Amino acid sequence: MKFNIGDRVKFLDEQGGGIVSRVISASLVEVTTSDGFEIPYATKEIILVREETHAERMFNADVEDIKVEKVALKQEEKSDDDYNYPSSDSLILYPSQRIPEKFAAWLAFVPHDQKWLIMGNIDVYFINYSSDPIYFSIFRKKESGFDKLASAEAKPFSRYYIAEINRDDIAEWENIVVQSVVMPDSSESLRAPIDAEVKIRGSRFYRETSYQVPDFFKEKAVLFSLFKFTEVPVMHSLKPKPKEATETVLVTKVKQPKVNDAILDHMVSEGKAVVDMHIWKLVADETSLTKHEKFMTQLDYFNNCLESAIAHHLEKVIFIHGVGSGKLKEEIKLIMNDKEIEHKPASMAEYGVGATEVKIPQNNL
Repeated sequence: MKFNIGDRVKFLDEQGGGIVSRVISASLVEVTTSDGFEIPYATKEIILVREETHAERMFNADVEDIKVEKVALKQEEKSDDDYNYPSSDSLILYPSQRIPEKFAAWLAFVPHDQKWLIMGNIDVYFINYSSDPIYFSIFRKKESGFDKLASAEAKPFSRYYIAEINRDDIAEWENIVVQSVVMPDSSESLRAPIDAEVKIRGSRFYRETSYQVPDFFKEKAVLFSLFKFTEVPVMHSLKPKPKEATETVLVTKVKQPKVNDAILDHMVSEGKAVVDMHIWKLVADETSLTKHEKFMTQLDYFNNCLESAIAHHLEKVIFIHGVGSGKLKEEIKLIMNDKEIEHKPASMAEYGVGATEVKIPQNNL
């Protein structure tokens, strides 16, 4: 069903309702509830309340006029660079989820049809899971150069709508470069610009296991990690420097980034490491984490150890992921296939059935 600004709607899976304040895409609208909150809802989760009386029709007409005026005003305030793109949508987060150690950024690919995930068009979003604005530019890497796809500001704790793409056109997003700058309104320190190259393989979008429901919005999506705030170096700071620190040392750190040493904690012999990724091995208290947070913690640790193993020229790494639902094993397999890295089930006699052996590609030296 098509919804318009000003439509009065009810929620299917919960009590209450509200008024459509913005149409984000064919499958997503923003609803202003009776409490005054503006929350994104999938169109399949709401129903239109028909106008029964003349008074109701007048009320809805007035609301629609106001909303249209607001949208028009926002469009006038946009710069030329942002004109073709809608503004950011707030993520759905509880205060307890706004933890600086978890701040990060992603690209999210959200299917219009949430029932048949491997069919239909897809909306692309830049996810800013942090308390600071992020200015970003997205480029398509081609043999002839780089084509800019989008350039905008993603507000704190928001997802920024970039484009609607046809599933047949995913190949055009195969090699993407995302350049970002965190721009706090006020801070004691400034972070370095971030450059992330994302390899997007179309095969992932035809596997339902690739889609997950993040904690910060309701739709299932394929997520591609861009960066974590804890991994972005600080370039400038007002905090006192240690006496032994010098400007020369600071410049050296910028030009020669520290090698990722995460894999060294798991070395068992020359050229070989064994990484136990059971969640209780990675965090002090797993009881406070959701299933999605546990999965993302394990997946981030896998990627970090893999990059470290390549940097330190290891020959092979055993990743012990356990059996569980099989989701982590499947995601590791997809990553290995995307990167064209040789892998196979590890020795059952030594590690059981829940382990994968990865042969580190030496051509990355």
